[in-house]
Amino acid sequence: MGELLEYLDKSKETDKLYEMLRSRNVSEIEELCKTFPIETLRLDWDSIQRDFRNSKRFELITFFAQTLVRYDTILQQNPELRLPKSLPAKQLAETLMSRLIPFISSQQGIDIAHGLRIRLYDFAMALMQTGRNRDALTCLLVSRPSIKEDHDFWICACLYNIAQTTKNPDDILAAIDVAEQIVSEKVKVPEKYAQGARQLLNKLKEQR
Repeated sequence: MGELLEYLDKSKETDKLYEMLRSRNVSEIEELCKTFPIETLRLDWDSIQRDFRNSKRFELITFFAQTLVRYDTILQQNPELRLPKSLPAKQLAETLMSRLIPFISSQQGIDIAHGLRIRLYDFAMALMQTGRNRDALTCLLVSRPSIKEDHDFWICACLYNIAQTTKNPDDILAAIDVAEQIVSEKVKVPEKYAQGARQLLNKLKEQR
């Protein structure tokens, strides 16, 4: 894995990840998912300034996870990337995400560098598109506060989606609580997102 990690460290663009998927065998990629040094990363401002690899490696590994999670869609929508159709992307994604999401969760309360907050927000949006709402929620909670005006609305949407899946009363109440905070303006979002939260709230109340 050291040689592959060195290859990634030297890359300047995320396109190198696509090149890696095209050129490396599955066993190498699987080993990367199992051993990428996620736990050594430090995402706070001071650590990023001391060692830029913290920022770069986190951006790369979240983008890589995003690619694996959305692999089937990418194959369909971006044939020009020439990614291997035989790659066991779902299996690899689960291996990597089982390590990555607990690490992200552990960063809650840390003053994460601004650029990485944006990366987490983008990662969350990609995860929501694939139905991984709990993972997306983790990313959105950790990346607050954010400059994204819709950030709190998407937290509400994640909770709503989770409640729709589980039908669990506790999940429904959690979603109602956040939606009510937005509707009552305790949490500020632009009006169009407040309207969206109001619609979600009405649907949630019908389920109680």
